[in-house]
Amino acid sequence: MSDHLEQFITQSKNGDLPKEKNQSLASEQTEPIERTGQSVPTPPISPITQSDSTKRSSPKQRKASMDEYRQTYLTTPKIVDRQTIFISRTLRDEVDVLVRRLGDRKLSVSGFVENLVKAHLNDYANELEQWKRM
Repeated sequence: MSDHLEQFITQSKNGDLPKEKNQSLASEQTEPIERTGQSVPTPPISPITQSDSTKRSSPKQRKASMDEYRQTYLTTPKIVDRQTIFISRTLRDEVDVLVRRLGDRKLSVSGFVENLVKAHLNDYANELEQWKRM
C-alpha cells in the first residue's frame, strides 16, 4: 500500500480529513471523477532512477527470482476433478507462449492457472477471511 493511501486511510479514520471540498491533503495532486465531480487524491509519480533499476536487476537476483517464479507457477500440478473456466483468447495465447517457453514439458495453460490461483488464495488468505466477515 502506498504511503499516501495509508496516510489518507489513517486520517479518514481519525476524522482529520480536510473540511473544505476543494482543500486537498498536503503534497497530493487530485484527478476529477467525471460522474460525481468529486476529486480523488492521487500520489505523485516518482520516476525510476538508474540506481533503482540497477539494484533490482543483478544477475544473481534475477536467477533467484526466476527460480522462485518457476517453483510457484511453472510446476505441473495434479488437477483432480477438472472444471471449465473461461479467459479471453488473447490472454490464453499469451499464457500459452509463457508456459511453452518457461515451463516444463508437461505444464499446460490450465496447470499455470491452477498454480496462479492457488498462490493468490494463499497470499491473501488472511485478508480474504476478514473480508468475508464484513
